[in-house]
Amino acid sequence: MLSRMTRTVSLPRLVVGYTAVAAALPYFALKLAWLSGAPIGVEPSLLHSPGLVPLNVLTAGMDLVAVLVALTFTHSFGLRVPAWLVALPMWVGSGLLAPIAVVAPFAALAALISGQTPVSADGPVRPWVYAMVYTGFVVEGLALITAFVLYARTRWPALFGTQVGDAPPGATHGLQKVFASGVAVLAAFVGTAHLAWALGSGWGLPARIVTGRTASTAALVDGSFGILAFAAVAGLLMIVRRWGARVPFWVPLALVWLGTGSMFGWGMWALVTTLSGSVLSAGPDMAVAQLIALGKVLAGVILATVAAFALAERSATIGACGHS
Repeated sequence: MLSRMTRTVSLPRLVVGYTAVAAALPYFALKLAWLSGAPIGVEPSLLHSPGLVPLNVLTAGMDLVAVLVALTFTHSFGLRVPAWLVALPMWVGSGLLAPIAVVAPFAALAALISGQTPVSADGPVRPWVYAMVYTGFVVEGLALITAFVLYARTRWPALFGTQVGDAPPGATHGLQKVFASGVAVLAAFVGTAHLAWALGSGWGLPARIVTGRTASTAALVDGSFGILAFAAVAGLLMIVRRWGARVPFWVPLALVWLGTGSMFGWGMWALVTTLSGSVLSAGPDMAVAQLIALGKVLAGVILATVAAFALAERSATIGACGHS
């Protein structure tokens, strides 16, 4: 049966797809245990804290969607699934997982070098839970993104075989430039705020956050958010304004994809945790950070929408010219 499957699906897609599935299952099992009331790796009181049950349901559901998406990338039936049903969850998922896949190994290495444990053993969540969850996230993120690239090369080969300047401007090009330039300002502001926090600025943050930050982790997280925001801006301006006409088209597309997905995913997560009123809520003194989160959601959605219009017009033009 395996040989029959590999005739239609490459072995690398099978390997990375099922690696993503395997990496997602421990987290899903842990969430199911917590939802059933089993205090595995946590203080029992934490499971009944306000707002945490809905968040556990949400994150378990997100992990299940990641498994389904990985299976879609792995098997030939995935090529028949509507494009939006694949792209939307993968856009959010890769935006959430990419910063973790980059930050977590560096944070662990920094903690190892400094001799400090990244998580207190006296906290309500046991250190092994963080180690298991974030190791799984790193493996899942790398495997899922790799599986998606292999899947996209099969389903949309024109995305990887053309350059930025290969397609003429479409009917909405003028509006694309207006929206891209306007929202780029918002995204750049968001990115600048995160980079400032990464470099030690306390702008807009309460004293309890500034003095209690773990530099090795918080700085890396904010730095990655800032870089991804600017990556989204750079990628979209390359696509819309035809900067770097001879650059492979997948390069700016990847920048927009990861940058906007990160802004939307993490901005939305910050807003959801605040509205939930759970122990993960940022608190009333984090108003500036919440406004930044709202800006991330808006910038991510609008930049991604402009990129979608540009991609649709480009695909139609290149297809009509016989390059697809």
